[in-house]
Amino acid sequence: MSRLIPLAVSLTLSACAQDVSPGPVDLGPPTFAQLYAEVFEPSCASAACHSGAVGSANLTFDTLDGAYAQLVDAPPTNGPALAAGFSRVAPGDPETSLLLRKLRASSDALTLSGFGARMPLASAQVLAETTLEQVEAWIVAGAPKDGPAGGLDVQWVPAPDSGNYVACDASDEAGLRACLPAESPDALIKRIITPPLVLEPGSEQIMCSFLEVTEDTLLVRKANGMQMDGGHHVGLFVSVVHREVGESVPCDDIDMSSLRFVIGAGGAGGVDTRLKDGLALRVRKGEQLVVQSHYINVAPTSRTVMDAIDLELTTLDDAPVIADSFALIDSAFSVPAGAEGYTRVKECTIDRDIELHMLLGHTHDYGVLFELEVVKQGQPPVLQYHATDGPSLRDNPEVQSYQEPIVLAAGDVLRMTCSWDNPTEDALEWPEEMCVTFMYYTPGDGWMTCDSDDATPQVAGATGAGCQSQGAEGNSLGVGTYCTADGDQCAENGEATFCLAAFSDENNYCSVILCESDAECGEGASCVADGPGSACILDACGD
Repeated sequence: MSRLIPLAVSLTLSACAQDVSPGPVDLGPPTFAQLYAEVFEPSCASAACHSGAVGSANLTFDTLDGAYAQLVDAPPTNGPALAAGFSRVAPGDPETSLLLRKLRASSDALTLSGFGARMPLASAQVLAETTLEQVEAWIVAGAPKDGPAGGLDVQWVPAPDSGNYVACDASDEAGLRACLPAESPDALIKRIITPPLVLEPGSEQIMCSFLEVTEDTLLVRKANGMQMDGGHHVGLFVSVVHREVGESVPCDDIDMSSLRFVIGAGGAGGVDTRLKDGLALRVRKGEQLVVQSHYINVAPTSRTVMDAIDLELTTLDDAPVIADSFALIDSAFSVPAGAEGYTRVKECTIDRDIELHMLLGHTHDYGVLFELEVVKQGQPPVLQYHATDGPSLRDNPEVQSYQEPIVLAAGDVLRMTCSWDNPTEDALEWPEEMCVTFMYYTPGDGWMTCDSDDATPQVAGATGAGCQSQGAEGNSLGVGTYCTADGDQCAENGEATFCLAAFSDENNYCSVILCESDAECGEGASCVADGPGSACILDACGD
C-alpha cells in the first residue's frame, strides 16, 4: 500500500510552491523524473513507508529507475485491485491506475472497495486537485519516464477525512483519556481503551494491547475506532493466552496464532465495521480482549497516543444469528532453504450448509502468494482472495466483510494456496511461517478449524463427559482445574488460563497452551503438540 509524504515535508513543499503563480499550466504533462524529484523521493522513501530492499507493499522509492519499474505496468499487491484489472500505473489509462485512485479517492470509498486507505497515509494533508490533474495528465501521456520537463505545480490541502483523528497534545494517561469523546450512557455501548502508546520517531508500529478478560459473553454488532494523529487502523482480537492486563507489545513479538480476530474498528484510516441486522459476533466469557493499533509517526520526535474502541453490543432477541470463528490452516509445510515459489494447496470439504461473513488471509514475511478459492459442485473455482505481499498479510491483511455472505453447501470446497520464497539457509516451518484463512461463519456452532490433516471442518467446544469431574482442582500451576467451554473457571487460575473444553469435550480442564516443554506444565502433566499448537495435557487423561 502506498504511503506518501510526511507532514513536515508537505508543508515545506507547499511553502516552496507559494512562489509559483496559479493558473493554467501550458507546459504539457510532467515526467516521472519531475514527479519523483518533487513528490515521491522526498516523501515516499521514508523508513516508515517505501524504502529498503522491499518496502511496504513490495514498493520502494529508493531510486528513480527502481520506482518507475515497480510502478509503470506493474501489478498491484492489493487483491481486489488486481482482480478489478488495475495496474499500479497503466500508461494511457488513468481509470485503471491504482496510484491515481489512491491519491484521489476518499479513505471510505477505498476501504469499501477493498483498495486500502487514501495516500498520503496517516497525514493531515493530501495533494490538491490541480496537482492530481497533472499526475493524471502524465498517465494519459503514456507515463513517460523522462524527456522535456512539463508543468508541475505541487500544492497540498487539508485531508478531507482528517477529522477522523482525535486531536490531542497530551502525553500522560489522564490527559490522553480526556481528549477522547465522552462515553455513551447507553448500556449496550462498551468502550475499550488502550494504555498510552509511545511512537518512535520516523517509524511504523503495530502494537497489541492486552486488556480486560470478559466477565460475560459479548454479542458484537458494530465497532467504532478512535485514533490520534498518525493512526492508520485499529482492530479487536481476543487472545487464548492471557497476559497481564494493560500490557502493550509489538505484535511481531507475539505468536499471532494465539490471537483470534474479532472485528475491524476502522480508526483514522478506515471505516467502522457494522454487521447486517440480525447477526452478531460472539466473544465468549473468559476471553482476553486485545486491541491492535497501527500507527505511522512521520515526525522526527517521539509521540504518545492512545486508542479507543466503542463496541455496539446486541442481544439474542435482536440478533438471533450468531457468528463464530473458522480457521482454514495448513501447518504441515516445510519450505526448503533457498526455495523460490514453493507452493502448497490445502482443500477442505464443507460438511454442512454455512455462510461466510468475513475472511482474511495470513502468511508471514516470506509469503509471495496467498489465494482462497470457493469450488462449488459442478462449477469452476471462484477466486475470493488474492494477495502477494507477505509482510502486509502478517501485519495488516485486507479484511473482506460481506453484507451478502458467501453461501456454502455441504460438499463445496475451500481451496487455499500459499507460496513462499525462502532466502535463508534453514527450512521454514510453522509457526515462523504460516498459511491461514481466518473467517466468520453462521450458524455459529463453536470454534471451527480445518487443518492440514483434516478433510472436513472440526468443531471444538462440544459438550459431553470429560476427563475431570466437576470441581476438580489442578496442580501447582493450575493445570487440571475443571472448567467448561462457556465458564470462567480459568480466568484467574495461575499459569493455566485456557480451558481446553473449547477444543475437546474430553479435556475439560484448564491448561497452558503454546507450551514448549513439560516444565511449563507442572506435576502430572506434559506438553503435547497437536498440529500448529501445543498444550499441557494431564497424564491421567492421555492425549
